[in-house]
Amino acid sequence: MSGDELALRLRAATREPHHRLDHHALLAPLLRPTLNVADYACSLSALYAAQSTLEHLVCGFAPQSTFPPRAAQLRADLDDLGRAPQPLRATPPQASDDAQRIGLMYVLEGSLRGASLIARLLDASLPRQVPRRFYRDDQPPQRWPAFWTLAAARAQHADIAGIERSAVAALRFFAEHLDGCLGSASEPTCA
Repeated sequence: MSGDELALRLRAATREPHHRLDHHALLAPLLRPTLNVADYACSLSALYAAQSTLEHLVCGFAPQSTFPPRAAQLRADLDDLGRAPQPLRATPPQASDDAQRIGLMYVLEGSLRGASLIARLLDASLPRQVPRRFYRDDQPPQRWPAFWTLAAARAQHADIAGIERSAVAALRFFAEHLDGCLGSASEPTCA
């Protein structure tokens, strides 16, 4: 299966959970011109555990020189903002075979593309001194095509439906974790 065919299948399979995540109460403020630093910090605090967990699950699956993890950038932003990450509040998806890891990487790499869009919006809504290592608009343009090359090569011997299920599970994991962060009594109310 080509990368283009796999991309079409994954896009269709993840449409609903992706939409839900994009409109989550902890992420939607990032897209608003009225975003303030407190809501930004709250979003980052909620994102960290899920981001770092998924990155850990795919560690070693793909070369880090091409696909460097981003959780350290997120943690550095939180440290600069004086905010601690919220604890993990959802059960991580499985990552025991190539199909599952491709699905998880699809979500991680796709989120990087979304981060570029968010970076441009943050430039307009937040003061320049607010840290934005995690949301940057200067990601290597070859990273997304490199993911599809890797995914297509690994998918030749993987269960395509399993890749789709894994990508959906990763998006639902993020949403479930963020839902748990919304209801947390130990953190300031966000959103």
